Amino acid sequence: MRVFGKSRENPFILLVSIILSQNTSDSNAIRALENLEKLGLTEPTSIVNAGLEKVLQAVQVSGLGKIKAERIMKLSEFLLERRDFLEKICEKGEKARDELMQLRGIGPKTADVFLLIYCGIPTFPVDRHINRVTERIVGKKMSYDETSAFWKEKVPPEKYREAHLKLIFVGRKYCRPANPRCEFCPFNKSCSSSKITIR
Repeated sequence: MRVFGKSRENPFILLVSIILSQNTSDSNAIRALENLEKLGLTEPTSIVNAGLEKVLQAVQVSGLGKIKAERIMKLSEFLLERRDFLEKICEKGEKARDELMQLRGIGPKTADVFLLIYCGIPTFPVDRHINRVTERIVGKKMSYDETSAFWKEKVPPEKYREAHLKLIFVGRKYCRPANPRCEFCPFNKSCSSSKITIR
């Protein structure tokens, strides 16, 4: 999650960063964010004034460029109508997640990452790496909410962000989609899918 960096202090840039990080590497998302910054596209007004094509040119390096550009544009248009939405979202408590997910392109992971990093609300975001690790540990298919609940039961709230990052690391480095490196995985003794023979 290096892509978020200083954006943690700015709710709009943080949300844009999370959108850019979807289905791509941190390095590609960072490049896309830097492109937006170089063009001065760092707040809703400048993005709407620039237009979709210019936003697309900036973010296409992150992959799924058209989809992400459209999401950032729709988000910007919405925030121009409700300028205090992100500043007040943290005050919504349990309703904050539902309100964020009403925005186009904001799913449970994007909402949870935003709430955890910006609002400090104890949520457990789940990406494809975390879901894969968890399904292999448990030995069955799991939904987003099931995976999130699984780790909430095992990790104290103050450790959610740390555990989230470490699980992503495990998924990327060891519990890979193909040819998992079970011999090095920290979960190999408790994972139902481990190829390691326990003696």
